[in-house]
Amino acid sequence: MDTKHDTKTETQGKAFPAFWFDGNRYHGDITSPADWQTVVDQYAGFMTPDGLLDQSRNDPGWPSDRPPKYGLRFECDGPHTLRQFFTEHGVTL
Repeated sequence: MDTKHDTKTETQGKAFPAFWFDGNRYHGDITSPADWQTVVDQYAGFMTPDGLLDQSRNDPGWPSDRPPKYGLRFECDGPHTLRQFFTEHGVTL
């Protein structure tokens, strides 16, 4: 069974917006479309790419001097989804 999900990420000529992802199956810096694809691949069979985008929320307690943190952990309970973050930064999925 092929578990690879191609997110077809485009950044519309802009730099990919860096962020930290925190979840049970993956945690770390995301600095490129390939990094995001790694997250999608780690969650294949457990959560769809759309589920990751809509259920991953920001961590309001994360230090503001670091790239933002989004994820599925309990502390990631802010008002912004990862989908909103990507949209605000011109990333088309």
